[in-house]
Amino acid sequence: MKKITLILFFWGMSLALFAQFYVAPITENYQPKNQGFYFVLPKTLLKVDVVIEAELKIQGPFTDFAEQLLGLNVINNTQTNYKLKKVTLDYAVVPDSNRSFFIELSKKQNSAEFLEKMLTPKPDVFKAFDTPNFSYQSKEVEYPEFFKRYTEFSMVERIDTVWKTVMIDSIETLQPTFKKSVVTKPVSQKAQEAANFILQIRQNRYDLLSGSQEVAYSKETIEYLINELTALENNHQDLFTGITILQEEVHTLYIDPANINENQEIDLFGLDKNLGFSTKLYPDKKKNYSLRFDKLLNPEPFHRFAANTDPKKSAPTGVPILQAVPTNISLINNMNTLISFGIYPIYQFGILSILNIDSGDFDLRNFGFIY
Repeated sequence: MKKITLILFFWGMSLALFAQFYVAPITENYQPKNQGFYFVLPKTLLKVDVVIEAELKIQGPFTDFAEQLLGLNVINNTQTNYKLKKVTLDYAVVPDSNRSFFIELSKKQNSAEFLEKMLTPKPDVFKAFDTPNFSYQSKEVEYPEFFKRYTEFSMVERIDTVWKTVMIDSIETLQPTFKKSVVTKPVSQKAQEAANFILQIRQNRYDLLSGSQEVAYSKETIEYLINELTALENNHQDLFTGITILQEEVHTLYIDPANINENQEIDLFGLDKNLGFSTKLYPDKKKNYSLRFDKLLNPEPFHRFAANTDPKKSAPTGVPILQAVPTNISLINNMNTLISFGIYPIYQFGILSILNIDSGDFDLRNFGFIY
């Protein structure tokens, strides 16, 4: 990146000295004498969508009574396990604000026709993102309706008998009075009712299969009734064993390839089985994921050639143009390649060249963003 910046500086100086127009980096303290326009080189922006599957194991409301009433093995603690389900990669070409120039036109170029052409937007030149943008928001766990009904409070009517002492014909006697009230049904009572219902379902299914009802049901009717009874039993049994709910989390990361490290990689995220997704890396490297960049063309010889060019002997007349370097991008975990996404054009690794705007043969809108 420093080499490219140095090359742009020398090119800007040479253009100022020899070309029919002046190309100045926006950072320079330069006051244009003629009108012109801004020219911004492109860069590649990567979008990584990470899909995480969260497996929620939720304890049943009657877990404490499962072994006593039904002899079942159950989920003793509510827990969540996370695993990587899918990773997709997309890219877009966007303006690079660090490589912005002002192109001051010569009198010959300073025509309304030329300016109108340059400033008219040219659609579909640079690629936009193909996939929609995701924004992850935490969602509340949606329990099945049947499960929810039993986890909520249940009310039951209670009748208390109160004996009052009354006097009838000078004789003291006890007279009962009944007091009604609504109270919360104890969990133990609800568990016993659910267990009794499960046992009744099993008895009904046995009676149906053994023919004790002495009714000549068709095969289809018997299958339907058995399936319905089994589904009903499973629903009530979940109240003791617990349930498992699968949810998906989609996290979107935007990556600038210019931030690669010496291993030609960029750290993406960490994923822990129990703690889940994190944009911060975990101490255990086996839990971390990164992007690896393998350039299919080594740009270093081109950079060295351009940096060693003497502007006084070879003065280009044009604007700096950045050509993308084809790069294979892969998802890496613990030094293993999990996904090879394919070949992408990366402008940040690119090769600079010069195009002659004065000749009118080039449409700069094909090579950068004009404002």
